[in-house]
Amino acid sequence: MPYFSEQLIKAINNWQAGSKDKARKAKKLAEAVKAHNLDAWFLGCDDDCFRRSVLTNSAVSELFFEFEVSEETSSWSVDQTVVFRFKGGPPLDQRPGVIFKHRPQLGQVILNLDRLYQHPEFWKSAEHWESTGINLQKGIRKYANIQREVVMLLDKVPHDEIFAFGGDSAPTIAAGNMDGATIIGSGSVEPDAVRNAFSDAGAPVHKWVTGEGVQNIYRGWVDNALRRLAAKSANPSP
Repeated sequence: MPYFSEQLIKAINNWQAGSKDKARKAKKLAEAVKAHNLDAWFLGCDDDCFRRSVLTNSAVSELFFEFEVSEETSSWSVDQTVVFRFKGGPPLDQRPGVIFKHRPQLGQVILNLDRLYQHPEFWKSAEHWESTGINLQKGIRKYANIQREVVMLLDKVPHDEIFAFGGDSAPTIAAGNMDGATIIGSGSVEPDAVRNAFSDAGAPVHKWVTGEGVQNIYRGWVDNALRRLAAKSANPSP
């Protein structure tokens, strides 16, 4: 019999085949990992992991009020280059994009696919089960280990694990449309400062900001939100 079970190969393939119905796929993957009694090597990670995320309105509120974002079982990568390029880079709409950087803790890794794909028996097992009629074309065959993936379950990701900011919010701010826009900018929220924070070339902005710029943007974002809240409190709507 193959080294890796049919249940595990099918669960991995379904996980990689797309983001639809992710909660059910995550449950099946966890069940398969437990049933196979995998070596602990595949259930851990010694490297920093990265994840691209587009912040919804609720996530923005969480970051502002609780300084963290709720998470679920998700795909992370040990290769930051993969994450920077994922889906073409930062989001193209007005929502802010972030890249989180997290060093996995004990019990957080559901399955280290990056390590599993490097096991000498993995492809032998996958090919065996494929020969029995299992279709691997939309998952394992399509993606293999190009994303160097680690599947993790985290309840929360704190704000200090934001590794990069990115998005196209600067043009909206520069145009003066502050009310309805998610504010990402420098402390003064001056149009030129915002543009410079995201790109040397100016708008349209589509670039990840890393390094010291991340905390500058975050602090400016929070400071501006506080000023807006203070202004609304001082001038309540009738």
